Amino acid sequence: MLKWEVPKQSGRKKVQSIKEEVFVVGDVHGEITLLKKLLEKWDREKQQLIFIGDLGDRGENSKACFLLAKELVEKYGAI
Repeated sequence: MLKWEVPKQSGRKKVQSIKEEVFVVGDVHGEITLLKKLLEKWDREKQQLIFIGDLGDRGENSKACFLLAKELVEKYGAI
């Protein structure tokens, strides 16, 4: 298991474990339905969720994509 440090707003650092397997999501371009469908395949216990590329752009609901990604970062340590 890899570890990395996350700076906290208070100045102290929090150490977060990164899982050996990764699940990468990229360029969903605001397609919230697609994002939710992709996330059904993500194994929270075994895989580190990583977002790359454009979450929002021209799709059906860019704001929902950003909010869901933010929730997954806060709740599950997504990157």
